[in-house]
Amino acid sequence: GIAGLSAGVDWLLARGAGAVGRYERSLLVRLTELLRAIPGLRVFSSAEDLLQCSVLSVLPERMDCEAFAAALSAHGVAVRSGLHCAPFAHRTVGTLQTGTVRFSVSPFNTQQEIEQTAAICKKIIKS
Repeated sequence: GIAGLSAGVDWLLARGAGAVGRYERSLLVRLTELLRAIPGLRVFSSAEDLLQCSVLSVLPERMDCEAFAAALSAHGVAVRSGLHCAPFAHRTVGTLQTGTVRFSVSPFNTQQEIEQTAAICKKIIKS
């Protein structure tokens, strides 16, 4: 565990925490833009919210969250569905009964993966 932590710290220091954060933010902003353009998909984010971490929740309007997550998984996109250990947050936004589907981006994702993920979401929502 200590060796893994050390390697992770070395990796982050070599790239710069600010640069990694800016890159993750660019991925999140692009994913948000693309998913907001899909009719039938509610996106829980504020484009102006610079404090949002690299996690984005969505709610398909005509599909169960678990079914949407399974369809994404079948296309090679890993997401989480449900209440995400945050029932109070879900109560606040009105998704306590449905949950959401949660995407996460990291410095290991690419812009191409973001574009492909949005295209897959669009295909699933349309079908």
